[in-house]
Amino acid sequence: MALNIERLIFVHEDMEIRNPTESECGRFEVPPSEYGFELQAEGAWRLQQGTDVLELNGTTYSRISAAGELLAQADLSEVEYAD
Repeated sequence: MALNIERLIFVHEDMEIRNPTESECGRFEVPPSEYGFELQAEGAWRLQQGTDVLELNGTTYSRISAAGELLAQADLSEVEYAD
């Protein structure tokens, strides 16, 4: 699947966030809980975004529809900080 970064962006306190493991400025590591992600029993981090779910499982970052369809996926190393 091709990287579709627009589908992986979410807004937190009026800032576009592309990588839930980096601070808003992109210089520091933060836990995904900083943005409201919840750690699930199986070890994945999840955040409800409307009817979709953002999921961080290891280094794989995904957007999944309410029907369970994979809408976008990228390895965190492919997600770059936007200036």
